[in-house]
Amino acid sequence: MISWMQRNKKFTVVVMWIAALSFILAGAVGGSMGISSSSIGKVGDVELRKDKFQMEYSNLFSRYNQMMQGKFDEAQAKQMGLQDQVIRNMAAQAKILNLANEFGIIVTDEETGAKLASYPAFQNEGKFDRKAYDTYIQNSGLSHETFETNLKEQLIIEKTFKLLNTKGLENEYKA
Repeated sequence: MISWMQRNKKFTVVVMWIAALSFILAGAVGGSMGISSSSIGKVGDVELRKDKFQMEYSNLFSRYNQMMQGKFDEAQAKQMGLQDQVIRNMAAQAKILNLANEFGIIVTDEETGAKLASYPAFQNEGKFDRKAYDTYIQNSGLSHETFETNLKEQLIIEKTFKLLNTKGLENEYKA
C-alpha cells in the first residue's frame, strides 16, 4: 500500500484531503453528540441545561453569601469550586431523572400546578397569586418555562425517592 501511495502521489494527496475534510465535517455536524447549544452536557438522556445551571449556581451562591453575611464574592466561589459543585449536583439529579424515566415515573401538569400554588411566597390570603409569581419570575431573571420545568423535575425526583424508600416486609428484616 505504501509503495502504491509513493507511485501515485497526486492521487494520494487528493484522497488525504478528502479524508481530512470528511473528518472535520463529521465532527462539526455530529460531533456534539446530540447536545444542543443551550446545554452544558448530557447525563444519559438528560441534558444539563445552561439556564438550570445559572439558577442553581445563583441559589448556591446566595446561600453561601447569606451564611457569610454578605462577604462572599466570585473569587471565593471560584476557590471553593462552586461551579463544579453545581455541575456534580446537576449530574446526580440527572441520574435520578434517568432512573425515573426508566421506571416510567411522571409528574402531571396538575401536580406541578398544585405544588406551585402551595408555595407561601406565591399566595395572597391563602390563594395563589399570579401577580406574585410573575413578579418573582421577573426579578429572578428566569422564564416561566425554566422555573416550571425545574419544579417538575424536582417533583419527579421526590416521587422516585418515595418509591425507593419503601418499608421492607417483616420477613426481609428478619433475613
